[in-house]
Amino acid sequence: MIAGSPVLSWSPDGQTIAFDGPGKAVEIPHFFESHINLIDVDSGEITRLTEGDGHPNFVSPVFSPNGDRIAFSGYTAHNTSYPVADLFVIDSAGGKPTPITSELPDGPS
Repeated sequence: MIAGSPVLSWSPDGQTIAFDGPGKAVEIPHFFESHINLIDVDSGEITRLTEGDGHPNFVSPVFSPNGDRIAFSGYTAHNTSYPVADLFVIDSAGGKPTPITSELPDGPS
């Protein structure tokens, strides 16, 4: 379930770990797909927080100081060789990620 070098972030209450990666078994063609997932420390249950078509790549989750939100970077789908990552936040209970930097230009201005 956790392969490679995922980024781990402990919740402030110590009950949950956020990590990046598929969070479930995936087919070989989707090896580069990465989501933000939560592991309940007591039960070991994994919950995927992010979704998306087109093989999203969401990485580097970090809990907010009160544990209510998680910040992370990445991109949903792309059609370029080197997509520029955006910053997102999502409620730690789930929901739709809010892009923070999606309106910024992708290159030097």
